[in-house]
Amino acid sequence: STYSMINANPKFLEVKNSGKLIYCMGNHEFPLNNNDKDVSELSRKVFTEETGLTPEKDTVINGYHFIGISTSRMKKHFNTPFQKSWLKKELDKDRYEHTKGVMYTAGCLAMAYGYSIEDAMLAGLLHDCAKCLPSAKKIEICEHAKFDISEVERNNPGLLHAKAGAILAKEKYKVKNKEILHAIEIHTTAAPDMNLLDKIIYIADYIEPNRNQ
Repeated sequence: STYSMINANPKFLEVKNSGKLIYCMGNHEFPLNNNDKDVSELSRKVFTEETGLTPEKDTVINGYHFIGISTSRMKKHFNTPFQKSWLKKELDKDRYEHTKGVMYTAGCLAMAYGYSIEDAMLAGLLHDCAKCLPSAKKIEICEHAKFDISEVERNNPGLLHAKAGAILAKEKYKVKNKEILHAIEIHTTAAPDMNLLDKIIYIADYIEPNRNQ
């Protein structure tokens, strides 16, 4: 088809090979007595509230409101300043694609469940920032930060990428938000009493569209 669902979010459609996104809201999302004008005004308002952006183009067709916005503009709004400078350099190709998938899926889940889209996307962006480091380096980072390392983790240092990632997010990428750091730290093993962002990143890591196992 011409359109594909983007990030498992029914409001966003990606126009393939065009660099365009379509944001769709229908009159089923508002009281049934609303007319097309009402749908248009409400949709534009919700779009701006959820994305922080103003629509580029919009139209109402059969009670459904379609707002067009360029993919590059969405990425410019959500991507952090350091993304392009390190993602491809620090991660292998598959991990890079997975990371983008988690970032956008986390943003969609945040939108659905009322969490900060920007914070969720940043946590998704950085969740695997230590994944491709050598095992010895992961251990070194955790020991230097005085993180507890269990016997299981020491024998399977791949598990430490979450803890090491939280440390890098704080020290290298200057993330101060404790919820973001905590979500990164436990995104592999989970933990008791997880908060909303913890759950968003944990789930996004498993359901992002690029994951096949």
